[in-house]
Amino acid sequence: MKRALLAASLLPIMSCASIELHFRQDAFKNRPELILVGPIESRSLAYLPYAAANLRESLRYEFFRRGFRSELLEGLAAETREGPSMNDTDTMGPKKPSKRALSFNTPDREALASLCERHSADMIILGSFSESHSDDYADTKTTTLVSLIVYARSGEMAGEVRYLCGDSLADPSKSAKTAAKLAGAILSRLP
Repeated sequence: MKRALLAASLLPIMSCASIELHFRQDAFKNRPELILVGPIESRSLAYLPYAAANLRESLRYEFFRRGFRSELLEGLAAETREGPSMNDTDTMGPKKPSKRALSFNTPDREALASLCERHSADMIILGSFSESHSDDYADTKTTTLVSLIVYARSGEMAGEVRYLCGDSLADPSKSAKTAAKLAGAILSRLP
């Protein structure tokens, strides 16, 4: 009985999510007119083909729902990273790099400022998420980390948000709830 009570009392603590954010104090002097949501990179080993797109679209929706103009930023090209192949079994001799994963280049400050100017935007959000699963005989534990970087109209980094939770973004409802928390955190730092 004592074990059951202890387990029941620890369950809310273990399932809690945490959010950390840091913004430059002078990052935004005015309320943004248009928020661009750029690519969100999936860094998960599991096959989650729609998780990044669902999170990205949910973020755009959350900003819109809260009274902001928001659009998805298209046109940032993905590139393949060079690195050892996961199927590379040859241990003799030098390994040749092979293309293994897609990654989005983060544009430099001038490119971000140019994108803001071209779209008449005041903010660009880029990000990534990673999801890991650990099997512990009886159950599987999921850990998800979402990192968003917020850039101001000048192309400078204005802030960063990190959200850690025990939910899988493969579930669209969890993705929508995560986006709501992230959007709320970002908007709490705006004038």
